[in-house]
Amino acid sequence: MTDSKMSYVMDAKESVEIETVKASVELPHGLFLKHSVDGASELCSYDAEYAQIPDYQTVLAAAERAFQNDSMTFARDQYLRVLKIAPLHSQVMTFIGQTYENEQDYSSAKDWYQKAIETNFYDYAAHWFLADNLSVTGRHDEALKEILLARVLNRTNPRLSEAVDRILKESKLSFVDWTFKPRYELKDLDGHRISIKYDTQHPEWMPYAFCKALWAFEPGYRDSMISTSHEHPFLIEEKECVANILIGLQNSGKKVKDPSLQAARRALDEKVFAAYLLFDVILQSHPDFVFLLTQSNLESVTSYVLEYRTEAL
Repeated sequence: MTDSKMSYVMDAKESVEIETVKASVELPHGLFLKHSVDGASELCSYDAEYAQIPDYQTVLAAAERAFQNDSMTFARDQYLRVLKIAPLHSQVMTFIGQTYENEQDYSSAKDWYQKAIETNFYDYAAHWFLADNLSVTGRHDEALKEILLARVLNRTNPRLSEAVDRILKESKLSFVDWTFKPRYELKDLDGHRISIKYDTQHPEWMPYAFCKALWAFEPGYRDSMISTSHEHPFLIEEKECVANILIGLQNSGKKVKDPSLQAARRALDEKVFAAYLLFDVILQSHPDFVFLLTQSNLESVTSYVLEYRTEAL
């Protein structure tokens, strides 16, 4: 950029240790979108929302103690009392479903999981427990869809990963195991010079690193890129930066060995690039971004996961 006030210093390093994947943050159960009368929404937790309501904590604690002691009927009665206090509490609806599940009343359990999903589509546990329910009752195709949707809704839960693997195996599928791992480092040296380190063993990441430097440090660059688009800034940024890698590879004629970049090329060619960026790039480091996606978005990403992130055993 000719009018740039920043100086970008490229620093090649012979080290495979350079990568910028953030530690995964596990989303807790019990999150929901709270909508205000002016159309705005904010991410809240049920416990925080109802903590000040009399009897809420006491009744919920009694229900959980009963559940742990295998007193399913009493636990269910207490959970129903909680719903009288907090009628839109999808987390409690899933707990009621589990009380029926533990009694092998799979039909009633399924009804409560579906009620939780109708109340809060983002409740990953409701989709997860519904998938288990459908699996137990032999409805494997439906179970597969629900468990993959649960995985999209909670990208980083390790126990959920185990459930995904189990239900995929029932359909003679396995999850294609790779992770998008950018290999670069950015550092502001003095307010005017930016150090861009990249790994010489993975030079394909250099254009990605430079793109990230522009977004992070170049005055006005981010605003200019998002000002004319209705897409979220995260998506615009990753779309440009990953595309820069693919353009660089195409121009060089080099074959890439990184499976995440092979998948990016395929996704771009087959017009599922946005779904790739959402599931494999953005939700990996920002799992709470899922609450900005519509139900239609989520179903599209789930279809991508089934088609592109699973394979036959």
